[in-house]
Amino acid sequence: MLHIIVDCAIQTRQIDSASLRNVNRKTIGIIQQQIRLAASRAIDKTNIVLGGHGKIVEIDESYLSK
Repeated sequence: MLHIIVDCAIQTRQIDSASLRNVNRKTIGIIQQQIRLAASRAIDKTNIVLGGHGKIVEIDESYLSK
């Protein structure tokens, strides 16, 4: 399981992770979805501070998804 989490963290493609770990690709997708959900819930979106005075910050819109 830890290897699948690492694969997700380093953005290994699902098909490659499935092949490396001898796991069904659909299973990899479900695990990655659960990892993203857990990470999203762990972020305090009401008190987040990005950048600072005079700093430009660019974020992906997926960060703001529900």
